[in-house]
Amino acid sequence: MTEKLYDSKPYNLHQWYNSSNTTPPLQNTPDALHQGLYRTGVRSDDFPNVDIVSSGLQKQIIQGKDINLASLLIPSFESPQSHTILADGMEINVGNKPDPRLNRQLTIQEFIKAFGKFKRVMTSAFPGRRFELDAYEEDIIEISNFYGNKFYDYHKLFSAKASTLLQEKQIKVDWSKRDRDLMILIGAGVEINICKLCHMVDHDTKFCPLQLAEKSVSTPHLTKNSGNSDIRGRKRFYHNGKEICNNFNSLSGCNKDGRCLFLHMCSNCRNYDHSVTTCPRQSTHNDSEKNRKNYSFKNTAAKTSTPAQKSSFGSEK
Repeated sequence: MTEKLYDSKPYNLHQWYNSSNTTPPLQNTPDALHQGLYRTGVRSDDFPNVDIVSSGLQKQIIQGKDINLASLLIPSFESPQSHTILADGMEINVGNKPDPRLNRQLTIQEFIKAFGKFKRVMTSAFPGRRFELDAYEEDIIEISNFYGNKFYDYHKLFSAKASTLLQEKQIKVDWSKRDRDLMILIGAGVEINICKLCHMVDHDTKFCPLQLAEKSVSTPHLTKNSGNSDIRGRKRFYHNGKEICNNFNSLSGCNKDGRCLFLHMCSNCRNYDHSVTTCPRQSTHNDSEKNRKNYSFKNTAAKTSTPAQKSSFGSEK
């Protein structure tokens, strides 16, 4: 039944009028429409979701062939493999030039739109596949969340594999089951999208709960952090190329519970077992700093007071 439907020629107006057993009214008056609604057709908005997909692509989808989803985003797209030309009285089959639009790497939004058309065409012939294809779409979205644009590589490999098994081995693939071999193939060497604040994989950095914590501790008078200061305006310290956590070295401490991206070490002596607030070398460091400032102040005062002492000594004489 399905094969006959998609092998037949497109339905036309002559067939519609012949099958209705009525003749169209001469005038489209309200009375004529009320008495014979179907003499002039139906309202267009009675069918809101109509996918503009060529009959050739619909037939390929129903047959289980590998479909380039980009072709479903091109209205009434037809892709014959070759065309015939006459040369010296001979017919020659010449392959068509590849359409550059079919080589695009679809975004996840474009994939959802194209795959939606694919599902509606497929389920119009096989309604029982809706759950299977819905599960596959959800799986693709999850792959996109972790591996970015690699989701489309997975789909192209999966679709080609499923079509090959059906056409050559008479084996139908369950699209709701993820192909583990293909996941290993596309995931090799790819950095997984994880939160850069807490390193969890269930959300993106911009949705991390720690974003609110960082914003709550900032004050209005602080400007955007520069290269030498952090978000609170404190000086940055580094050890072996890695930044030392200023929160760890503050009186309140760091509250990220092992999820902090910075080094938890003393910014004064570079020791891991305490912060700068409890550093045993902190007092010695402060004393030497005070002595240096006092020494500098005394030298400045001595220089400024020398001319006054000489003048007073001369007056006594």
